[in-house]
Amino acid sequence: MTVPYLGGFNITNFQWIDATSLKVSYTTTYGSLYYYQMYVGRSLVGVSDTPSDTSIIGVFSPTLWPQHIWLLAVDGSNKLTDYGTSLPVRPFNKVKFDFTVADTDSDSKYIDIVAGTTVGGAVDQTNLIARIEFEGAGAYNYITDPIQGGTGTWNFEISQRDNRNSDSVLFPGNEGTAAAVSEALIMYPPDFTLLSSGNRFTASSTTSTIAAEVVYPV
Repeated sequence: MTVPYLGGFNITNFQWIDATSLKVSYTTTYGSLYYYQMYVGRSLVGVSDTPSDTSIIGVFSPTLWPQHIWLLAVDGSNKLTDYGTSLPVRPFNKVKFDFTVADTDSDSKYIDIVAGTTVGGAVDQTNLIARIEFEGAGAYNYITDPIQGGTGTWNFEISQRDNRNSDSVLFPGNEGTAAAVSEALIMYPPDFTLLSSGNRFTASSTTSTIAAEVVYPV
């Protein structure tokens, strides 16, 4: 095997530093051979400062539908290389769009991406999840923020808009022909609802049976 490595170390602790910064501590069998990267889903969010570090702080936005956290051991020369697309399949609630625009119209201004609001649901034309500045014909890519709502196939549309004035604040300009896209997303379910006691669940036991009561989000 060659680096990057997914094994040879163990995550030992998580600690929120602030509302968007998570500190992950770990032990490793590699000594100070490698740097470590932290991924949330398949997004690179943090890199260790030195090979001898035993913790990383990753910066990202927490979501109701939890995201998978990975660590990778990597060579120092590749510590800033993004290996996200090569990670094994795990719950993943972002979409990466790679597309090519052939249009060279001088009045094009935006590329909009709209989405459905439920698994398998039709695209909601008011659900704008991305607006990309038009920079001429060529290849574009965009990674969405985490999409929340459940595992399954989600529907999207990509379209161009020109620079014309419009009565719509959300959608200025005239819209071109939309390209339909579907993508399968895998998501962890949201956590149990926090009870008034501050706990996620209560437990009781009778003889050899343990019962746990929880409130599952809807």
